[in-house]
Amino acid sequence: MHRLDKETSGVIIAAYDDEALTFLSDQFKNRKVSKTYIAIVQGSLKETTGRIETLIARDGGDRKRFAVSQHGKAALTYYKALKIWHSHSLVLLRPKTGRTHQLRVHMRYLGHPILGDPVYGSQDRLFPGASLMLHAKSLAITLPGETEERIFKAPVPDRFIPVIRRLKTGELL
Repeated sequence: MHRLDKETSGVIIAAYDDEALTFLSDQFKNRKVSKTYIAIVQGSLKETTGRIETLIARDGGDRKRFAVSQHGKAALTYYKALKIWHSHSLVLLRPKTGRTHQLRVHMRYLGHPILGDPVYGSQDRLFPGASLMLHAKSLAITLPGETEERIFKAPVPDRFIPVIRRLKTGELL
């Protein structure tokens, strides 16, 4: 019903039978699920909050990648900068659609690729060995047999800590 890119950590939900799969999948299809991600991106965001609304399609030059295109499918992401440093930003991302690589494509489109992204970013001179700094922080969904939405959360993984600490202290050289 949904997936995370293999480099992305965080909350994911699985169904235990076909009935549950249909119930949960319908919520994703009808955009009733609320997903929140956290990311460290390259560069200082100019706008602290925003909306990215584009069309996304396969990249014509590389079938493994996606890109903003006039012939793609609608993709909508809201973002909010939680902290902006000189060289990087900590961002909360809320996708309203679920296109493949949507958050990675949208942040690149803004000119702020996600730190450690081997597909849509470039090697960061300050953090050359960084892995993809994208984490599915929470997922709000109604479970089968229930009427109230539940929120599932995953703590920010340890790999974020040294990067954030280094950005906070200004130890960038």
